[in-house]
Amino acid sequence: MLDFAWALVGSITTKTLGDLGAEIVKIETRTRPDLARLDVQVSASKPGNWDDKPWFAHLNTSKRSLSLNMKKPEARELIDPLIDWADVVVENFSPGTMAKLGLDYDSLAARNPVIVMLSGSVFGQTGPMAQE
Repeated sequence: MLDFAWALVGSITTKTLGDLGAEIVKIETRTRPDLARLDVQVSASKPGNWDDKPWFAHLNTSKRSLSLNMKKPEARELIDPLIDWADVVVENFSPGTMAKLGLDYDSLAARNPVIVMLSGSVFGQTGPMAQE
């Protein structure tokens, strides 16, 4: 499973599946970090340090991790073999973000016809508030 989730519900979903045995690779970017990396919750956490957040650590147990700038063409050299490997892709960006990256369902399924994609966003993928 490829985990592109960057906010709570996606991370909780993939954590649960990982804890149950799914093989998960979390894909991140330093240009838009996971929200749990930004949240300073305890005195040991410091603003600006993305690697000392207990909430992020908790939500990402049972996962491997990879940081890529998906806007750079070179990232595809690493991500394409993972798309071939994955059964499932999970993301919870704003609608249209994955399409801009060439990672929407149609693009993924063209490369890996058996792939399943779970997309979630705060106000849904379609409808009057989807772009809010």
